[in-house]
Amino acid sequence: MNDAVTIGMAATAVGTVLWFLVKMMIDDFKQSVSGVGSKLDSTIARFDERVTKLEDKQEADIKAVQKELSSIRGILLRPLCCGRIFSGA
Repeated sequence: MNDAVTIGMAATAVGTVLWFLVKMMIDDFKQSVSGVGSKLDSTIARFDERVTKLEDKQEADIKAVQKELSSIRGILLRPLCCGRIFSGA
């Protein structure tokens, strides 16, 4: 009976091996998830930088258009103002 392997001993050995394999699989999964998370964070950061650059460019374009519109208004209003002054109106 000392040398005989019982079902309980075999089940314990199989359970231990399975537990070890499951633990390794869980650790691998955690590492892959953390790798995806860091890649996602860097992608989001690059996307935010691009959006910021586009917003800055858009604001500069809007200011340039507003400046040009002010210049055009000034050019269009000068004859009207000067015409009234000189015509005595």
